[in-house]
Amino acid sequence: MTDEMLASLSATPRRPARQRGVAQGHIEAIPLPAGSVDVVISNCVVNLAADKPAVFREIARVLRPGGRIGITDIVADDSLTPEERAQRGSYTAASPAP
Repeated sequence: MTDEMLASLSATPRRPARQRGVAQGHIEAIPLPAGSVDVVISNCVVNLAADKPAVFREIARVLRPGGRIGITDIVADDSLTPEERAQRGSYTAASPAP
């Protein structure tokens, strides 16, 4: 989480973010134990990472066996026709729970 995100959480009437166990980290080095996360959700964040393979290694590391991941992000390819762009705008996928 960024400093701004932590400050926003700390401003709530609930316990401050750090007292609730919220840690600041980087997507390439998530400050959580291996196999400790049920779900990872990323909304337009992976494209900001300099080392995308490291991001996916970290996600795989922290997810428990059978954990799930949901990613939305921006994809740009200037060689696409308008029809191809429209088609790619409809991409979604879901894997069945194990």
